[in-house]
Amino acid sequence: MTVSDSQDKAAAAAASEGRVTRSKSRVGQPLLPPIVFEGRRYEQIDNAERLGLPQRTGYLAVFDNQTNERITNVKVYDVAFNPDKEADVQDVFFTRMQLDEAARKIVIENERGKRFTVDLDGYSVQPQS
Repeated sequence: MTVSDSQDKAAAAAASEGRVTRSKSRVGQPLLPPIVFEGRRYEQIDNAERLGLPQRTGYLAVFDNQTNERITNVKVYDVAFNPDKEADVQDVFFTRMQLDEAARKIVIENERGKRFTVDLDGYSVQPQS
């Protein structure tokens, strides 16, 4: 089996599980639809530095879905940047967001395969194993 075959099989498996994949060369962030729950909209921030936040990725934005007013930004995980490298190749985007209504949490998985839960009542974040 070639590397390309392995990558194709991995991409097919990820797609069947509802996860977003990307090519080896960074084209842009994986596109994830926002989650709307109880009048609030939750979506990934694509460049948090434009909002004055200390890192580009790893943030979840919370909006009032009717007024479109930003309620808060939640830092889901840290992203360490090397200033000697291009920023876009160091970005770590969400690849999956899933609502757990019963637990009132959003489960987020990133490009490094790490998972986190965001509590929708207090916006606390817990890493998952």
